[in-house]
Amino acid sequence: MVLRLAILILLLGLTVPVSGETLNSCLECHSRVVLSHDFVTDSPVALMDCVGCHRGNPQTRRKDLAHSQRIDADYAWFRLDDTPIMNAARQSIDRFACRRCHVQNRKGNTLAADLDQLLAQRSVDELIQALLEPAYYMPDFALGEEDRQLVILALLAGGMNPLEQDSDDVTIVHFENPASEEHPFEKHCGACHRVLTPHLGGLGTDTIAPNLSGLLTPFYLKNFKDNQLWTADGLTRWIKNPRQIRPLAVMPPLDLNDQQIHKLIDNTWPATQGELHP
Repeated sequence: MVLRLAILILLLGLTVPVSGETLNSCLECHSRVVLSHDFVTDSPVALMDCVGCHRGNPQTRRKDLAHSQRIDADYAWFRLDDTPIMNAARQSIDRFACRRCHVQNRKGNTLAADLDQLLAQRSVDELIQALLEPAYYMPDFALGEEDRQLVILALLAGGMNPLEQDSDDVTIVHFENPASEEHPFEKHCGACHRVLTPHLGGLGTDTIAPNLSGLLTPFYLKNFKDNQLWTADGLTRWIKNPRQIRPLAVMPPLDLNDQQIHKLIDNTWPATQGELHP
């Protein structure tokens, strides 16, 4: 019994650092690195331990456990809000219109995964892979390494203060139950476009034209005319004659009457659209 207790104490001693010896056990190996950080002496970050920026488990000396879900230095900037790199990261979310489908930093549409949950749920490597090989109805932005880093920094920062999960805030998208009759979007637009809808899931089969998810919400790209947001009226005009809006438009006019256009819009981009505002 005494031997078992001694072994247990020894094992605990290998995983729990002695209180007061260091800020946390990360500094036993990384003290020189931490002291090289320019912001340590004059930033609130100095009050946090290493895992505040880099994750991991500071209660063990075992490297494989201590580095679990570790965030590399290139991505640890997400804790430094008022910096040029984080300002650029926030701008990248608007530049690629991520909120057309996702909630990010507590704002956006609830058509796809809540990106603010990713800090707690996914490693950086998993986020990189998701951007390199996007889901079927997600646009392939073909991001370069710099843009990819900025997007991931913004995702990590948004995860520091996520909204509490509420069943009423989440759009449950079903892909397994197709509509009983051909959907207007599938019939008139799906050969070129894809779209996520809050009631029928993903529609459309091709990517030769832009992804139209969240088109009539404030989170879509401002690329209608003169950098304006898309509206139902503007989309109606576009469907009837795209080149009247944009002379070099490739899309041909659709031979649809007003009733058919209204049905297409109402069934694809309903008024609620699964939006979540601040």
